[in-house]
Amino acid sequence: MRLATRPWIITGVCLLTSAGVITASPAAAASLDVRTSAVQLTSFDPNDWNDVLQLALANATDIYDHWSPVPSPALQQVIVNQVGYLEELLKDPSKISDILPQIQNNLTAAYNAALEPFTPANPEPYIYPSLDTTPSEIGISALGTHLFDIDLPGKADLLNILTNGLSFDIGICPLCVDVNIPVLQLLLGDSLASQVEPYLNFSGSPLSGILWGDIGTLVGPALQLNTDITGIVDALSGSNPDYTTALDDLLNMPANITNAFLNGYGDYDIPLSSGSALDVDLGGLLSPAGSLINALGYSDTFGDCSIACATFDVPTTAVGPIASMVELSQAIAEAIGWSGVGNPIDALASLF
Repeated sequence: MRLATRPWIITGVCLLTSAGVITASPAAAASLDVRTSAVQLTSFDPNDWNDVLQLALANATDIYDHWSPVPSPALQQVIVNQVGYLEELLKDPSKISDILPQIQNNLTAAYNAALEPFTPANPEPYIYPSLDTTPSEIGISALGTHLFDIDLPGKADLLNILTNGLSFDIGICPLCVDVNIPVLQLLLGDSLASQVEPYLNFSGSPLSGILWGDIGTLVGPALQLNTDITGIVDALSGSNPDYTTALDDLLNMPANITNAFLNGYGDYDIPLSSGSALDVDLGGLLSPAGSLINALGYSDTFGDCSIACATFDVPTTAVGPIASMVELSQAIAEAIGWSGVGNPIDALASLF
């Protein structure tokens, strides 16, 4: 916010992150089918450590590239708002009655920014949006051959349709009629839709990205340890034990666990029914910013692909806590007055 315009102030922003620990029983763990990992290590090689650390460096560099152009924008905007507020108060002390509502509005805006999807007003390359725009797909196949894909709305568009309705024009503009279909209300009814909508918004929020990133960082290494131990046990079981594979898995275990912690464990397939699965992506400490809904996916196959079938796929992306904290600061800064371009505190240069 420029000081020339009406100033806004927020007296404090408290960012709260928490971590959850998921504990699964052996029976529950058996139902999970790991599909991918950020770095797949299949045989012992000293260069595997190099692969893990190089990917971690690339992820850390990406976070720095998003943070460094405008470090801590929420804090900068708070300072700008406070100075602007003080300047206005010194000019006219009677405006104190106008300033108090501004403080309340900024506190409310900051709170909502943490709990709602963040779409940058000015999508500069260093700003993290909270929703992935990658489209979902329906793949069409016949006689065992993939024919073509049909793009569907991605997470950002889907959440917008559910919470704001499906909008389109009928007729030729400017004589057209704007139509909005309340999709969520039609699916769930007005009462239930009003209860579900805040949870949908939270699933696309920066705060949900921090929380899910914390969960992935904590749970991913434990699941990787379980996967490695299971591989060793399987290799040594049976009438013809494979000692080479078991030794490779044992030697790769430290690199695998480090990779899961820093770069993410990867996708789970949680089978729901024949041909369908819920996908859950567990990111690592240095995974990109995002939100909970970005880490959730779904896949299903309709028909027999040897004859004709359609494959529905909603992709997932890894979400990390550090990058999501950068994203949250950017979201709060915009909510309390930042334009999304340049350092907010540069506005104070005219005072000196």
